[in-house]
Amino acid sequence: MHESQRRSLLRVLFVLFCVLPTAATLLYGYAGRSKSTREAWQVRLGAASGMRVELDGIGYPRPGSALLEGLRCYDPETGALVLHCRSVETISDSEGLSLRAAGAEIFADRGARLFAALERHLRREIPDIETRIGIKADELTWHVGKESQTLVDFEGLLGPEENVQQLLVSFRLPGSDEAHPAALRVTRDTTSSPPETVVELSSGAVLLPCAMIVPLVDMADSLGKQARWNGRLKVRRTARGWEGMTSSDATEVDFRQLVGRHAVEQLWGTGEIRFHWAEFAAGRIARLRGTIVAGPGQISRDLLRAGIVHLGLGDVKTMVAEGPPLLFDRLEFDFSIDSEGLTIKSRSAEQHDALLWRDDIVYWQVPQSGPQPVANLLRALAPEREALVPLAAPTNALLGLLPLPNSGLRKPTETAEKPTLGQPRLRLRQPAADDVQLR
Repeated sequence: MHESQRRSLLRVLFVLFCVLPTAATLLYGYAGRSKSTREAWQVRLGAASGMRVELDGIGYPRPGSALLEGLRCYDPETGALVLHCRSVETISDSEGLSLRAAGAEIFADRGARLFAALERHLRREIPDIETRIGIKADELTWHVGKESQTLVDFEGLLGPEENVQQLLVSFRLPGSDEAHPAALRVTRDTTSSPPETVVELSSGAVLLPCAMIVPLVDMADSLGKQARWNGRLKVRRTARGWEGMTSSDATEVDFRQLVGRHAVEQLWGTGEIRFHWAEFAAGRIARLRGTIVAGPGQISRDLLRAGIVHLGLGDVKTMVAEGPPLLFDRLEFDFSIDSEGLTIKSRSAEQHDALLWRDDIVYWQVPQSGPQPVANLLRALAPEREALVPLAAPTNALLGLLPLPNSGLRKPTETAEKPTLGQPRLRLRQPAADDVQLR
């Protein structure tokens, strides 16, 4: 072959195998980063999440993969930032869609749209519902108001499993046992009629800050900012309300905030609440066995008197006088609540039958009677003027949560003869001239 021909052939091969692939790659990358491609991704992600989505850029590091840079999701109504990821790499394969997030942040107190999108997915209301979506993040920051919590080894899986749609999540807190992470499973059971949502939560070896679950469980806010939860929970959302069970502990509980949310009087101190066993039905407590331990602290004299008068925790003849709050060393007792009423028992080895004491002075002791109506608890927490009918702002939340008492049918009265009602004797007369007539 002539020298000029060899040069021409090399030039052609160079163009085919070097220049053209390089140009195609550059054009492909430019097209991926173009405004139209970015807007198409934003629309697609917005339709799936129900939020306004913005992207800084898109890259394609390898075939079948896309790198979303600067992903931000906003509430379309308020414009508040809900989700931010420094980058998200997506990989599509035969098993579904895999996402790996870096620099992920969720502003959970603004996340109503995010949680609604998850619920829509569980209800099979969005496109590509049969696609399994997996997500991983080495670190994820969970924001609630001004507080934040870092989660590590975060993994999630969303998609179909047999006859249910489910969401699986596992994570740890920094420094916790790697072998026992916290786990959450939310399923939409379509075998029941109507379909029901089942939530299962296990904290594993993790002490979950109660503040981080406030956007999901409003009641957790009453336990205080430092409170932590550990245990297992399984509840089912039915047409009549939530039902299920839990066995768990809440530690570092702020009793001033807890009692202050449901009572006018105050109790100061930190401690723990142990739920040995709790069952819920139709959105109410069906059965609850627990323990309360707190102290040292202070108690207002009004709350001290209310416990003696309405719960029988002392002798009303030895009432405390007016004055500042009283110091106490320990508040400790077991309790049970069910349809039979409220039962309180002492668990102190130092003070026999004592519930609340300081040194040798016992402020509260075990009531002499057995189970008492749960309404007595509401009367103790309600303002004094509402003692008969404890319908007041502080006790309003408890009214819909405490169990209803058993209501047996009233037995009929036995009598020798059935009483009869006499027939009324009526006599009509013609109207007089001065009677008022209706027209």
